[in-house]
Amino acid sequence: MQIRKMTLEENAKYRLLGYESFLLQADDDYTTWSAEKFAESTENYIKLGAFDDSGELLGGLYVLPYEMQFDNKTVRMAGIQGVLVAPEARDKKIADKLMRETLRIIRQEGFVFSALYPFSYAYYRRFGYEVAHEKHMAKIPLEDIPFPFPQGKIKFWKKDDDPADIREIYSKFAQNYNLAIVRNDEDWTDILDGDPYLDRKYTYIHYDTKNSPTAYLRFETVEGEDSKELLVMELAYIDKFGLIAMLGFVARLRSQFGYMNWDMPSDVDLYSILPEAWNLSITTEPSIMLRIVDVKAALENMHPHGDGAVIVEVADEILSENTGKYSVSWENGKTAVRRTGKKADISTSIEGLAQLIIGYTDPSTYHPDTVIHNHTPHLTQLFHKKNRYIWEKF
Repeated sequence: MQIRKMTLEENAKYRLLGYESFLLQADDDYTTWSAEKFAESTENYIKLGAFDDSGELLGGLYVLPYEMQFDNKTVRMAGIQGVLVAPEARDKKIADKLMRETLRIIRQEGFVFSALYPFSYAYYRRFGYEVAHEKHMAKIPLEDIPFPFPQGKIKFWKKDDDPADIREIYSKFAQNYNLAIVRNDEDWTDILDGDPYLDRKYTYIHYDTKNSPTAYLRFETVEGEDSKELLVMELAYIDKFGLIAMLGFVARLRSQFGYMNWDMPSDVDLYSILPEAWNLSITTEPSIMLRIVDVKAALENMHPHGDGAVIVEVADEILSENTGKYSVSWENGKTAVRRTGKKADISTSIEGLAQLIIGYTDPSTYHPDTVIHNHTPHLTQLFHKKNRYIWEKF
């Protein structure tokens, strides 16, 4: 079996294989698809296929090259999408071989992290991925939002309007959250491509009394049990005043909507913000999984508290280059990492380290693979819980 990048013709076959694998209905014109049909939309993707000895395509996946926020820095993250295997070839462990080879390739390509949305968390833990974020879906009665209509100005954004203010708000918002994607021009074109009068997806921007943009809201409508509900697609704000202003705007839509459904950041405490906590419904479920592709690079990009030093031991069963002990020291905002043979303060797997580094857990949180050998306070300076948020689905 060979795993390599797909040609244009093979990529077209991979797309058809996706309909077979996921039992989906293809477009009516699928028989006329050309090899170039998907070339532009997937131009920046790394497209990997698994082929048998005769050259038959048996499976494949896409690697989406992202940059994401990490400890107030920007690092490369490989998003994994569309892992599939032909139904008639699922006894050959093709997905296993494909994922292992993909990890080696993206490490060579210089990615620091990789992320995916799994069909099974247990399955992708086999490849070193671990839960890195949780989805908090809040159902908020609009009549319970106590904030007044905001001062300043609310602007309805239309298709041909300048997106500069939206981009500015998102950029400031995303800097506060690990995992948040750093969006480029192409990303914004895809996100804002649409006509609200046709798509019924609406965008509003709030400007304060000095005409500075503070928040934007993108939403669509869904049918609820008793009334229409407002489903938030994105709600970004530069500070708490921007959030309060936009909530005050939403509250004035109560004649049209009964509830606001919002996948909110974990650092928002609606129980304290809204007057009657009993009327809120907040459900939590696991979200994206993360894997460290390059441990040394990930540790070097961390921003620990204060000054200190810790020796971290990690085991990576697939990327053996990551396995070993690392001396991590930091002073005056600068972090240095080198290999060492000294006794570790903390030992963990590549999965456990992903949660510690991204800020999903800290050393006091139980993980079956993590052992603390030295309870130095420097551990919690290096590994502490952090705000995380991501909207992109892939």
